Amino acid sequence: MLTTDQRAFADLVCADPDWVSAEFEAIIDASFGANHDRVPVPRPRPLPAAAGHREPAVMRGVWRARCARSRQRSPPAG
Repeated sequence: MLTTDQRAFADLVCADPDWVSAEFEAIIDASFGANHDRVPVPRPRPLPAAAGHREPAVMRGVWRARCARSRQRSPPAG
């Protein structure tokens, strides 16, 4: 709970909305710099392959190698 003095101080501070806005902007500028309006642009994602088109052979090989259930081969006899 706020005391009477704390409530009076809060009322005094919030009495002028222009001052509160200016102070808030000053705090944001001091913390994040003046470029806080710029939002980073996300990197474009590659488009999915169209239906009916096969993926490149390299990717098929990578996919098969990752998902294969094979055993490790031993060295050749001889």
